[in-house]
Amino acid sequence: MARRANSSLFLEEWLRDVSGSSLVKQNSAPSARSIIQAWSEIRESLQNQKFDTRYLQALRALVSSESTIHVADPQAKLLISILALREVSLPSESYTLVLRLIYVWIRKSFRPSQALVGSAVQAVRGVFDDRRHLKPEPALVAQSVLVSGAFACVPSLSGELKLLSLELLCRLLEEEECSLVGSQEELVPVVLAGIGYALSSSIEAHYVTLLDFLFGVWMKHEGPRGSVTHGLMIFHLIEWAASGYMRSNNVNKMSLFANEVLETSKAKYAVFAVFMAAAGVLRASAAGVSNGAQNFEIVSKLRSVAEKRMESEAQLLVSSGNVTLASMQREVPLLKCFAIALARCGSVSPSAPLLLCLASALLTQVFPLGQIYESFCKASGKGFIGPELIWVREHLSDVIVKRIRGHNGGFLQSICISKSREQIYCGEYDLGFLSKSLLTAPSNCSDASWCRRYIAWRHRKNCRIVFPYGCRLCARCYETMAKSNSV
Repeated sequence: MARRANSSLFLEEWLRDVSGSSLVKQNSAPSARSIIQAWSEIRESLQNQKFDTRYLQALRALVSSESTIHVADPQAKLLISILALREVSLPSESYTLVLRLIYVWIRKSFRPSQALVGSAVQAVRGVFDDRRHLKPEPALVAQSVLVSGAFACVPSLSGELKLLSLELLCRLLEEEECSLVGSQEELVPVVLAGIGYALSSSIEAHYVTLLDFLFGVWMKHEGPRGSVTHGLMIFHLIEWAASGYMRSNNVNKMSLFANEVLETSKAKYAVFAVFMAAAGVLRASAAGVSNGAQNFEIVSKLRSVAEKRMESEAQLLVSSGNVTLASMQREVPLLKCFAIALARCGSVSPSAPLLLCLASALLTQVFPLGQIYESFCKASGKGFIGPELIWVREHLSDVIVKRIRGHNGGFLQSICISKSREQIYCGEYDLGFLSKSLLTAPSNCSDASWCRRYIAWRHRKNCRIVFPYGCRLCARCYETMAKSNSV
């Protein structure tokens, strides 16, 4: 997965894609003539100092085709000149569009001009220094964060320019508008990608500041509310960054990340974000070891502290009592993140707290048998179960089901824990009840077949820990369960 991101031009689009976000951009494929015309309109606007509707339409046309166009250095110079204007009032939207095109330039340029990058950094800084004509909006701040981060991770740039870019980025993160990105869901991956680029920079300046924002913004009153989609973005972002550290043998950043995020518990860090980051490190370390990472010792240590952090966060949730079926509603996003992280990070050492959190997540979020049984029983008494079937289909299309299905083996392995912990089990849904309900499903249903294999597996293992997992159970199986005499 991380390798796909390395070959991707735009990190924020990749984050949207892997997190199952519905906000993935649809790019158009304009003709060469329309692209030439758009650049001509922009050049003419700058020459005449007249930025009207045609100018905005030209910018929008270029941005809408960002995946297909190439922005050369002369065109980048044109855009930077517009951004550097101070005595002319530009449409507020144009700043964001110009920055987007500068971002396209820096991501697609093999070796961008050092002088142009320096001018671009100063131009962006000038936009926020001069508040006479512009009040920065969240979209503009988010795009500025993205561009600054992209500058900082260009390999060919000098350390001085990278430092200037990181200083600008940290200043932007302090803007009030940056914390307000949560009010516009489409801006969250943009800011996360900007931070991801900066974390992957070859220099270590401001690294802790970046981590503090990445894991702490979710705790701010005006910040975005953490969700499963955001958790997946953090998971893959950290996987991507950690994979880069391992490939480049960046021991200092691996050690710094482990110390600041994994080994140290910080109250200002959101639990779901830290847990997903630890899972991302596990996934990256598994790939790093299999690919022959240069520094096996530090990678192994990173993996060990990541596992301990995940277990520690799970233990806190168990100790608070919020993992029980009656009180877990407040922890729904966190439990969902636990389930997805454990499904996708690879093998994890057996842990009672992790297993209990996983069981609760499976029983209440992934495969909510209790809720399903209750709703179907009530509906069957009325003779109409249509709404319940619609709910089941919607549940099966939820991001948590999509991201977990296909990882049954890892869950089944998690059930086999030591004898000393075998008293931890989900007795509310015992095997007899499960078998009576599920084995009545149609014999030609592949999902029912999986359930039968699960029950047979449990008999062979003689395992007392039961949490039926049926992410792929189809609506027809649910309907059959509802009609079963045993329900």
